[in-house]
Amino acid sequence: MNEFKVSIMQPVVISGNFQEMRQELSTMMTAYADLEVTEDNIPERKKDIATLRKIKTAIEDKRKETKRDYEKPFKSFEAECKSLTGIIDEQISRINADLNQFEQKRVKAKREAVRNIYNDTVGDFSEYLPIENIYRPQWDNKSYSEKDIAADIQTMVINVRQDLNTIDSMCAPWADECK
Repeated sequence: MNEFKVSIMQPVVISGNFQEMRQELSTMMTAYADLEVTEDNIPERKKDIATLRKIKTAIEDKRKETKRDYEKPFKSFEAECKSLTGIIDEQISRINADLNQFEQKRVKAKREAVRNIYNDTVGDFSEYLPIENIYRPQWDNKSYSEKDIAADIQTMVINVRQDLNTIDSMCAPWADECK
């Protein structure tokens, strides 16, 4: 596969008369620095605020315009890159769906194997060990062997058998009720 290349990319330097504007604004702002607000000059101060806001808006508008112009080539480049990654994403999605379907089939087969192990192992204790209550999610894992599952279920059967024997020996008159 060919390497993805960007043929022309020149760093953009955005310049302006910042120093000149900074000096002019500093000079202009000194006139406003000493202004006091009194009952008599409220209309004038409101005009001052309006004037300052107009200057600020003019600077902000120029910044936004420059940003839009600067971003145009990048947005075009970005759209092209997203188009390319979209081609790849289609195949990722398809393969991932196939993998998920395969995994679901594997888990279904594993659960059927667990049910068979359960049926072969539990015997008369199914009343005390319903599969819905003892099923462990890790049994669905590929790495958890059927031998280990059988051992887990056998351990549960042994524990229930011991528990029932304990109930029989300790609670003889009420054993059935305790069970």
